[in-house]
Amino acid sequence: MKRGTIGLGIVSFFILTASACGFTVKTTAGGEYLCWNGSQSAIFFSLASPEPILGTEELSELERALLAWEKNSQGAVKFVYAGRARASIGKDGRNLLTWTRDWAHSETDLAVTTTWFDPDDGRILEADVEFNARDFDWSAGGAGADLLTVALHEIGHLLGLDHSFHPEAAMHGELGTAPAVRRVLNRDDIEGLKFLYPVRSCRWLLFNLADYPGAGTGPEPDTAPAPPFASFRRCLAVAGLDADGDGSAGELATTWVDHHGSGVFECRRFSSFGPRRNPLCGPRGHLPQGALALGLSGADIDRDGLQDELAILVRQDTRETVLFYDPAAPDAGPLAEIEVGQSGLNSVIDFAFLEGEFQPFLALLRANGDGYVLEISPVPEPGEKRRNEQPRTLILPGFAPDSRLIGMAFRPERGGGEFFFLDGPGEGEAWIHSFSLSREPGGDPEDLAYSDSFPIGNSERLAPLARMTFLDADGVGPAESLILLERR
Repeated sequence: MKRGTIGLGIVSFFILTASACGFTVKTTAGGEYLCWNGSQSAIFFSLASPEPILGTEELSELERALLAWEKNSQGAVKFVYAGRARASIGKDGRNLLTWTRDWAHSETDLAVTTTWFDPDDGRILEADVEFNARDFDWSAGGAGADLLTVALHEIGHLLGLDHSFHPEAAMHGELGTAPAVRRVLNRDDIEGLKFLYPVRSCRWLLFNLADYPGAGTGPEPDTAPAPPFASFRRCLAVAGLDADGDGSAGELATTWVDHHGSGVFECRRFSSFGPRRNPLCGPRGHLPQGALALGLSGADIDRDGLQDELAILVRQDTRETVLFYDPAAPDAGPLAEIEVGQSGLNSVIDFAFLEGEFQPFLALLRANGDGYVLEISPVPEPGEKRRNEQPRTLILPGFAPDSRLIGMAFRPERGGGEFFFLDGPGEGEAWIHSFSLSREPGGDPEDLAYSDSFPIGNSERLAPLARMTFLDADGVGPAESLILLERR
């Protein structure tokens, strides 16, 4: 590896004085911390590079760096790959990671991160990362720059961290000539991340859509405090289901990453009150080692007419797999599983279970370079393990370039069903857009048609991926309450 320094973002910074910490953070001229805020902490990014710099191994190293920061953020940050881009560095509304041979910085700089932010409050609006492809070789396993080490450092800058005084931290500014390649996050890095993105309390927004006629205004939400448990404050996803099999989808499943870095999930009753509200309705389950949950959904894998199973979309290395569990016995292992994708970077935003007269399906919401698509895959039979080779793709039409879809829910009761998508731009109003689903005579999903949109409030308060789900909140009818998680 060549000698080099890792580039600074062009902002001021301050030093934390706590004796156990050596990290620093970027600030505005007025002393406000730089960080992504609310729903904009779902950071959509694109890649640009001359061929053949980024191959499968290089993308895997970049993914490891992104996941390291994401998993340690305790649900505060989520990275979504929005595809390749033909773009250059500059404020254009796109977060770009680019490898350039037309290098405009010092020949000793491995990479440079440039950040655009609101000078009044420090909210990051956009960040671009340039990797020096003129003076350094980025191929995996070669004698050039170590991509994982440099990517860990630059993503820390992208999140608002500056250089650390801790010599073993990924955010330390000098690589030097020693073989101390920092390929994992140090405790100092994680403490800096927690400082900028602390775990916050949250509440539910409940939209009753039972009698909603449309027309663009939307129902007024009821608000309720979310359960006072780590599983909700740090939750990565939420789903309504009928965990107790009583015919009412009155339970909520959540998943999160514990302090040991392991994935955990549980189910709790929603309609309960008092100091012990939302009690557990079954034991906690644990995801396979190294698996990160991307989404949850109630499911009916045994085809008994009840969504009393839990589907969990997980990512292991480059594989995306849906695992199906019995909430009453989660540690008995998956009831079935289906591999739904394999890619170097994560483009999945959310997923949902679709009931069908003859065959149930899974719908995955993905970002791509041109917008958003739904990938439709048949649900496996109990005991089945398989790979879905050719999912059906439905294009979501009509979204503006600055749209940021950060959640999805499906309601099956009307016709072929209805999708609801949460659009949470970095600033301003968040919206919910509904699309009706048409089906072929055999029940297979066929097409999407726009139905309606309504505003739901300030997008900055939404969780990074503000998961939506339908729930039978009153316990007396179908699941008509659309529930949304909001950070406070």
